[in-house]
Amino acid sequence: MHVRDAAARRRYGNRPWIALTAAVLFAGLFLQITMLSRVSSVSKRASALERETARLNREAVNLELRINEFHNLDRIAVRAQEMGMVQPDESQIRAVRVEVTDADTSTQAAGASGEEKLPNEDFPGGEG
Repeated sequence: MHVRDAAARRRYGNRPWIALTAAVLFAGLFLQITMLSRVSSVSKRASALERETARLNREAVNLELRINEFHNLDRIAVRAQEMGMVQPDESQIRAVRVEVTDADTSTQAAGASGEEKLPNEDFPGGEG
């Protein structure tokens, strides 16, 4: 009977180790699949962000070109003439020199001090 018990112990004694090994292998497989799905989702997100960045860069270049188009002085002059604006002559231009001291570091908006702004009669439209 002793021989039979030893054989049974050898045969059934390894089953817990086999079950533990199988459980570890399945857990490892599950973790690997989980990590691959996370990497895949992060990769998709990175790809989407790269596409969005490329689109925004193209849009920024387009807007920059439009801004440069609006800063074209010749185009502005033609458009101003189409709207009826004329170049002022020498009698309508006033050069003003304002002395600035170190003590005067603040600025004020026109009319902010409560003073009434008087229209300038030298310029068409009354303001200058």
